[in-house]
Amino acid sequence: MPASPLGYVPTSCPICKQRIWSGKTMTSPVPRQLYREHLTKNHPDFARWDKRMSFFLVPIIILIIASTLLFVGSLAGDSLSNSTLASGLFFAFSLALSATFAFVRKRGKSRFQESWSETHRIGTLAGAMPDSAFQQETESSEARSEISSSEDYVATLSLRLSAATLRVQRGVRHDPYLFDLVAVRRAVQTGGFRDAVIVTTMDTPTLDKVKEFSAIAMKYAVDNKSQLGLGSGDTLNLFSVIVSRSLSDEVKKAVSETRPGGSSMHGRTTLPVLVAIGEQRTYYYTKTPIRGGLRYRSLRNFADTYIALQNPMMNNSVSCL
Repeated sequence: MPASPLGYVPTSCPICKQRIWSGKTMTSPVPRQLYREHLTKNHPDFARWDKRMSFFLVPIIILIIASTLLFVGSLAGDSLSNSTLASGLFFAFSLALSATFAFVRKRGKSRFQESWSETHRIGTLAGAMPDSAFQQETESSEARSEISSSEDYVATLSLRLSAATLRVQRGVRHDPYLFDLVAVRRAVQTGGFRDAVIVTTMDTPTLDKVKEFSAIAMKYAVDNKSQLGLGSGDTLNLFSVIVSRSLSDEVKKAVSETRPGGSSMHGRTTLPVLVAIGEQRTYYYTKTPIRGGLRYRSLRNFADTYIALQNPMMNNSVSCL
């Protein structure tokens, strides 16, 4: 089912059935962005057709509501009149029009599905994973009792982000750090936010090291926007991820209670994330301030869905450390 102007966004592609996003992000802007980007990248003809068809949907809904109100209102009298007949015909016409629109839309989508099936085998979409395979991979990953090493985590994260249509690079050297993973997702529209995930591993992260790595990761993303495919815009959501065997209580508490930093003028925001392999827990800011709440929710939902080991460590839990 195509994305609805009323808010519903399918979790899977209507053409290739690839799993696009998880149900955890329904209340954030992330699902619609992932959905549109997948269609634009992998099914551009369907994306254009679907957009044209969506223009007709809202007027038809308005027409049905208006005709229903007129028809019900005309029945309020004691006897039928010419206005009742006219309202009834108008109501019947709106129902017939909506049924025709639904039929045309369904037939059109079926033609795109058939065309794609004729030219692709399941799983051959570049950088993509069909819904069943994505679900199987997710279940097998979650079935493990734990991720035992930083290499294991980075490999799992790479699969998640690739399946979500981010472009992933491994082993990028940028002194003084080795970026174990760099993943980027372009904005789907002009002025939209771009997402970048940069991961490194540390033996004993300190708060100063967390701040330093976040700053270096942001500078790397900004300085290499063109090479990374982030375009020329200044809007950027950066997730600076540090993976470690263990973390001190001080660092975990500080990161969990510190708002994402960045430049409001340029729209650049960094969310530091700590992944504690030994604890099997992930730490990052999880509150939603009144100012900028929509963006904070978007950052948190992205981290919940793709970066967290299991469930994020909430501030209430951190306070008991």
